[in-house]
Amino acid sequence: MFGDVVGVRAGKISKSFGEADHYMVISSQPIIIGNMPKEDNYKSYEKVAFLGQALVKVRGKVEAGDYVVASGHGDGIAIAISPEEMKPFDYKRIIGVSWESDSEAKEFGYSLINTAIGLNNNDVVGE
Repeated sequence: MFGDVVGVRAGKISKSFGEADHYMVISSQPIIIGNMPKEDNYKSYEKVAFLGQALVKVRGKVEAGDYVVASGHGDGIAIAISPEEMKPFDYKRIIGVSWESDSEAKEFGYSLINTAIGLNNNDVVGE
């Protein structure tokens, strides 16, 4: 479903990956689609956001500018972490950067947060 966080390992996607090569999000309107599958195999593929903006399912409070990272629970949901609170382990789980805020901390639900995808590659590089 669009907004789901997925892990990518060796080109395969799953919500259940605890450790993945990359964390991405399923998109309803991807700006780029690479290599369309054959028509009889559509159900085995999903549209994944590689670059641009996408809505991401985020649990808890979110501020614009927070990192949106995979929750680590294999549930298809992300959490938001402020840049000041990031730990070294968190950088591997980055999906993108929030472009909006939601002050309602939803403990069991989630919000769909507009997130910049693929625009944070230099964040771990010092000045």
